[in-house]
Amino acid sequence: MILHTIDVKILLSVIIGLSTLIPSAFAAEELYKGIAITPLQSLYAQQLAHPESEYIADQIETKRAVIREILEKNITMSLEAPAEDASATGSEESLSSSIVKQTAVLKTLENFSKEARVDLDLLKKEEKEIYQNAQQEKTDGTFRLTKSHAELLAKTAIINEEISVVSSLTDFHTTRLQKFQFNQRLEQYGLLITLGKYFAIIMIILFVEKTIRKRLLSKITKTEYRYAATKLFTTTVYTFTIIWIAGVTFSKNPSLLASVAIIGAGLAIALQDVVKDLVGGFVIFQHKLFTRGNRISFSDITGEVIDSGLLRTTILEIGARKDGEALERTGKTLSIPNALFLTHPVTNHNASSDYVRAEMKLTITFESNAEKAQQMLQKIVDEETDEYLQRDEQQVRRRMQLYYFRHATRGNQVYMDIAADGVEFTLRFTTPIGERRPVVSRISRIILKQFADENDIDLAYTTQRVLAEIKKT
Repeated sequence: MILHTIDVKILLSVIIGLSTLIPSAFAAEELYKGIAITPLQSLYAQQLAHPESEYIADQIETKRAVIREILEKNITMSLEAPAEDASATGSEESLSSSIVKQTAVLKTLENFSKEARVDLDLLKKEEKEIYQNAQQEKTDGTFRLTKSHAELLAKTAIINEEISVVSSLTDFHTTRLQKFQFNQRLEQYGLLITLGKYFAIIMIILFVEKTIRKRLLSKITKTEYRYAATKLFTTTVYTFTIIWIAGVTFSKNPSLLASVAIIGAGLAIALQDVVKDLVGGFVIFQHKLFTRGNRISFSDITGEVIDSGLLRTTILEIGARKDGEALERTGKTLSIPNALFLTHPVTNHNASSDYVRAEMKLTITFESNAEKAQQMLQKIVDEETDEYLQRDEQQVRRRMQLYYFRHATRGNQVYMDIAADGVEFTLRFTTPIGERRPVVSRISRIILKQFADENDIDLAYTTQRVLAEIKKT
């Protein structure tokens, strides 16, 4: 019984195969949407005759898979758009034209889908009204899209496969269009994104640099070491940051170097003042016009240099009288462009040493012992300022050795002169720059104290003689 069943199945398969091959060999091929419909129609005719045959169902599925591949190839060729990833955009095709082309492809696919669904609805309606109604099928008065039920099923299968292919291609090209649009947005805002990224990195570097400078370097107790460490650290951070940004920029955009050269030439003209400031900063450093801590006079300004940068020099202003004698610090800072130091004379009070010659005057009466007073004044000046004098001589010899300068220090001097009110003494001595008033005040206290202990020395003061003629009556 089992063998009989197997023989029947084999015989049925042979009959179905012959029935499929013979019509296709001798009948003219009928095309529907570019597909030879006759083989599939024959299979559906056999399925209608033998609806329980699994072999016929498998043959139909195999035939539909082949039809699907042919439809996908035909539709893709009709779209004239290569099915490739969006990242593989040709160099000759811009993103904008690719987006336009991709939009047209999606519009074409949408039209294909609409047409296929209309045809499918018509075939379903015909199947319902004609082939599922036995009496209606025998009439000839109704317009029909198909000649048989098998033909209708074959065309329906082809349309379903077309809809499936169009849906799959629509999903693919929609994703492709989205990728094109995303790449276009990246291209449009790429510069801003890059600048924003570099700006964020620079802000982080500046924050870290500022934190280290304020939390660590500011704790260095010695002023010279603290200033040197701060300037070295800041300069190093900024230099490496600029080198890093330039390296990254030029490595990603090699052609940018030529543009930078052109832009640099334009900036050199537009920013000529900045260039002059840079040259001025180089001259200050190279020729050692001054350094931090020096007291300088520039035009009618006198101050102490507290910072010297590439573009500007900052000084702490010192008030000065009309006679040019410096007074105390005013607390105001002045920022001077370095370019001005190229064209204006600068007086550096610390060029030869950090000390300056100062003098003070006092007068004693004619009746006082002038010789004794001179000796006392000389001793006081030597005791209070001899240390300054020694340091001044050492610094002058060291700093002026590269110049043609003959230094002959007379030391501390007390000069005697005859004035209208008495004997006038002029004391000349060495004091640190900026310390004249404290030193003069200290010497004055000692002089007053010692003169008060002497009976033959009296300070003179301005006096007037009034001569009057008295008439006798």
